[in-house]
Amino acid sequence: FTIGQRRGLGVGGGDEPLYVTRIDAIRNRVYIGPEEELYASGAVLGEVSLLIEPAALASFDLDVKIRYKHSAAAGRATIDADGRARVRFAEPQKAITPGQSAVFFAGDRLLGGGVIDEAIPLVSAATPSVEGA
Repeated sequence: FTIGQRRGLGVGGGDEPLYVTRIDAIRNRVYIGPEEELYASGAVLGEVSLLIEPAALASFDLDVKIRYKHSAAAGRATIDADGRARVRFAEPQKAITPGQSAVFFAGDRLLGGGVIDEAIPLVSAATPSVEGA
């Protein structure tokens, strides 16, 4: 299963399509829900590499790409004491996927990036629906 997947879930029957909204590999669970549960207000990144001083990152209006073919989204980022980046988007983004890379730009200048550890959700967590994924 992948975040945003709609086909092959083995569930259905409702009035609206269901999507994979979250995967918990440790507990071997796949969470499904309506499309609006795919949207997130931000992301937490690990394995962060920066080309500027961490404190300076917060002063930039960023363009953030959360996957290869993603159009960059406006946002801001800060670096936590543990070295992880917290990205907040100006507009909610769909299907932010842990394990994918995210990169920050200011115009055409690359400032850094990291690996998505988790999405910061807009809505409450989905209900586990498919186990053994």
